[in-house]
Amino acid sequence: MKSSSNDLLRLCCVYRSCTAKMSNISDFLRDFDDYLDSLTHLPGKLIIAGDFNIHVEDPSNPDTRKFMHVLSNYGLIQHVSSETHIGGGILDLVLTRSNVCDMLNIKDIHIVKTMTASDHYFIDFSIAFPYKKGSQKVDMVGRKICDINIDDFKEDLLSSGLNKTDQFHSCNSAAELYNKELRRILDKHAPLMSFSINPDQSKWVNTECQIARRKRRKAERDHNRLQTADSKSVYKKAYKHAEAVINSTRHSYYDNRLKSCEGNKKDTFKIVNQLMDRDISKDMRPNNKSAEVVCEEMKEFFKQKVENIYSDINIDSMEDDMPESLPHLR
Repeated sequence: MKSSSNDLLRLCCVYRSCTAKMSNISDFLRDFDDYLDSLTHLPGKLIIAGDFNIHVEDPSNPDTRKFMHVLSNYGLIQHVSSETHIGGGILDLVLTRSNVCDMLNIKDIHIVKTMTASDHYFIDFSIAFPYKKGSQKVDMVGRKICDINIDDFKEDLLSSGLNKTDQFHSCNSAAELYNKELRRILDKHAPLMSFSINPDQSKWVNTECQIARRKRRKAERDHNRLQTADSKSVYKKAYKHAEAVINSTRHSYYDNRLKSCEGNKKDTFKIVNQLMDRDISKDMRPNNKSAEVVCEEMKEFFKQKVENIYSDINIDSMEDDMPESLPHLR
C-alpha cells in the first residue's frame, strides 16, 4: 500500500501450524530467519502479523527465547500483550521495526472474542498511515463522431435549412440557423451521451484491450475456483491473447504517433520522453541557487555564446558590418 507521499506500507501475514508434520520449531525459525533476511532489502514500513503458535508470554520457554532472539537480530518489536487463545497464551502477534525511520505507531490494540469456530481471538489495532487513493473516474459528455454514417449525414445536410439561402436575412440570423441546423443533425446521427473516463488510463487502451483484459480476469477467477487442467488451459490462452492484443495496440499507437510527427523534432522527442517515462514538465532550475544567481549565470552563458559566434565569423569579409564592440547585456 502506498501513502499520499509515496511511502510504502508492507503488510506480511504469517501462519505457523502446530499440527503439520513439517511444523517443528527449528525448521520454522530457520525459514522465518531467511524470510526476514529477504525483507531487509525491500523498502517501506513493515508490519508482520499472524498466528505463530509460539507462547511469547513465557520467557522461560527455550523456543520463545530463540524466537525473540531472531526478532531482536532484525530489529523487530512485538506489540500484543494480552491472551489471544481460548486456552491462554499470546500466540497471535503484530511485529514492526523498532528503528525510528521505519517505526509505525501501533495503537488501540483490542483482543476481541469472536463467535466463530476459531479457538483464536481477533486482534484489532490501528496505525496512522495516509494511504493513496486510486484515481477517480471523471464524468464527461460527448458524441461518437466516428460512428456517423457519412452518406446519411451528407444527405441530411443537403436537405437542411443550411441550403436555403433565402433565409439568410443577416449575418446573425445565418449564424443562428447554421448552429441550430448543425446541432439538430448531429443530435440525430451522434447524440450526446454520458460516459466516465479514467484520467490515468493510457491513451492507447481501446475497447479491444478492455475486452481482452476482462476475459483474462474472468478466466483467472474461474481457474482459481475450479483448479482443473481445462480451466488452467483456458486461463493461459486468455492470458497470452490479452498480452498480444495489448502489446500490438500499444506498438501501433506509438508507431502512428511517431510517423505523424516525422520531421518535427520537438514532438518526436516529446513522445520519446513519454515512452522513457521522463518527466520534462518539472522545474529543472537548480534548487540550491537563488533566482538572481541563476539569471546572472544564464546571462553570462548566452553572452559567451554570442562572443563565440562572432569569433568564428570571417572578420575580413564581414569587417564593414561587424560592430566595434558587443552591446552591454542586461
